[in-house]
Amino acid sequence: MIPVYGLMKFLHDLATVIWFGGLFTTGIILVPVARTLLGPGAEMKKFMDIFQRRLTKLVYVSMVVLILSGVFLAKHNPAFEGLFRMGNTYSKILTVKHILVVMMIAIGLVRSLVVGRKGQLQGRTKTKPLPQQ
Repeated sequence: MIPVYGLMKFLHDLATVIWFGGLFTTGIILVPVARTLLGPGAEMKKFMDIFQRRLTKLVYVSMVVLILSGVFLAKHNPAFEGLFRMGNTYSKILTVKHILVVMMIAIGLVRSLVVGRKGQLQGRTKTKPLPQQ
């Protein structure tokens, strides 16, 4: 059981690093460097679109790994009382963590689905000029 627990802990930590590391690296390093090199405009947008598509795939996989490994880790911790239970300090902290994770997942999905579609629609809605009479 210890090797399985260790593997789950490793996968949980790895998924966390991929998700949060991607967020921080993008915001603190990648975007400022890309703006400096590419400037505002079409090349910057193209670069960020390609980067975001690749990162989004990793983040979605990380979310699934976090959920699955988190369920395993919680069930094997004697202090775990159940999802969103507040019976002890461990459960209270875990509840706050779960609320924050659910909020981040919701924000990420809304951002990628709604904002992504809005950008696609803006790129496709080129209107043709009305014929002159």
